[in-house]
Amino acid sequence: EKESRLAYNLACILTMPQHQRKGLGTLMIDLSYALTQREGKMGSPEKPLSDLGKLSYRSYWTWTVLTALKSYDSGRDLKDVSRDLGLAIEDVISTLQHLDMIREWKGQMLVRLDYEEVASKLKSIKRPPRLCDPSKVCWTP
Repeated sequence: EKESRLAYNLACILTMPQHQRKGLGTLMIDLSYALTQREGKMGSPEKPLSDLGKLSYRSYWTWTVLTALKSYDSGRDLKDVSRDLGLAIEDVISTLQHLDMIREWKGQMLVRLDYEEVASKLKSIKRPPRLCDPSKVCWTP
């Protein structure tokens, strides 16, 4: 959904049952974010997400956020990470909360970043998502 007033980058994914569990949903999710990044925007899926949609997006966001944090420069903030990934800041924050990496201190939200923990969490992902190759995407906004 490239013309969304609510900054949705994808409205609906349908993977037929015989093609499920092959990584096609996360491939489509990644393609939608590749297009969003190419536009220089940040996007989010249409909400509310179905149960399966929530699982797919949570898996994708976990992988991409942890991969970004693996080489995190402390001079950058979450807005920079959000912009670099093309993910809406709310989705980055919810992923970090899900990973138990956000703490509140004196009224501010802080990311608790331990590089060994990030590497461990990445290693524990049994099946990394199938991602698109952005260099193969022939599309100009």
